[in-house]
Amino acid sequence: DFYGRDSWLRNKIDTQGLVFIADIPCNIGVWLECPKTGVPPRKTSVRGRNPTREKVLEGDDPIKVKDLKDQLEDMQWHRVFIRDTERKELWADMTCLRVFPSEENSLPGRECWLIIRKDPCGKEIKYQLSNAPADIDMNRLGQMSGSRFWIERAFEDGKGIAGLADYQVRSWTGWHHHMTMTFLAMLYLMTLSM
Repeated sequence: DFYGRDSWLRNKIDTQGLVFIADIPCNIGVWLECPKTGVPPRKTSVRGRNPTREKVLEGDDPIKVKDLKDQLEDMQWHRVFIRDTERKELWADMTCLRVFPSEENSLPGRECWLIIRKDPCGKEIKYQLSNAPADIDMNRLGQMSGSRFWIERAFEDGKGIAGLADYQVRSWTGWHHHMTMTFLAMLYLMTLSM
């Protein structure tokens, strides 16, 4: 959730026109309705400078996503296929809500998807934000939600089989050479298994 909590990074990816799905910590605040924001008027009884910083003027404080999860009704959860595993298919209970996430400056960000996914056992709960289109199918969001596994698996295989983490170099050039040879070895092994 390190990258997902950074609203600057999420906004930068969004302005590039790329679709993302990012894990977030359970204490990120969101609004279900966009609150009214603006520069508050100066209070007449207070001395000092005029306010210049934009704030939330009307509306409640943002609700933490873990508290929002507890307020959801059973009918809002759907069983969704995530991906195939080595043993069986992976299914999860998932809900998707359109929200306005709280940015670093305590203002609401752009409207996006909040994805709350929990194992059928209820042990692990994941919170994610995505800028996917508003009309996207929930099953597609479920597949996107589980796609991180394949990236992590590629890194594990690269470390275990191709020596991705086994480098002892003294320069960037040496590191680049090692990574290039490792990726070529991974590509070769991938073509052999096809």
